[in-house]
Amino acid sequence: MLAIVVVFRLTATTVIAEDQITMDVATMPPLSIKDKVGYYAKKYSVSESVMDKVIKCESGYNPNANAHTSREDSWGLVQINLKAHKTITKEQAIDPDFALNFLAENLARNNGRIWTCFRKIK
Repeated sequence: MLAIVVVFRLTATTVIAEDQITMDVATMPPLSIKDKVGYYAKKYSVSESVMDKVIKCESGYNPNANAHTSREDSWGLVQINLKAHKTITKEQAIDPDFALNFLAENLARNNGRIWTCFRKIK
């Protein structure tokens, strides 16, 4: 039985097989991709505008976008190149949360240059 209860303090409690898990709703990622861009930009203290420009350029906000050539096999919102990032799966690359976290984390580490589109906007 799965039950979710939201209480006044903006926490959600989930009961799974007699175990109780409490999460702070304020720290949960939002649902829309545009909102998620803002969430991950804030989480990593990076520019939401830069993230938006990279995503528009790389995939046109298409989480299933794919670019395949002899040098690349890139997938998802931020076109993660699976040939260059061998530990990342296609499923991860097309997952918006994984992809946006990956982009924001790399921007925070001053590693935005791995995206051609980032190099074009800077």
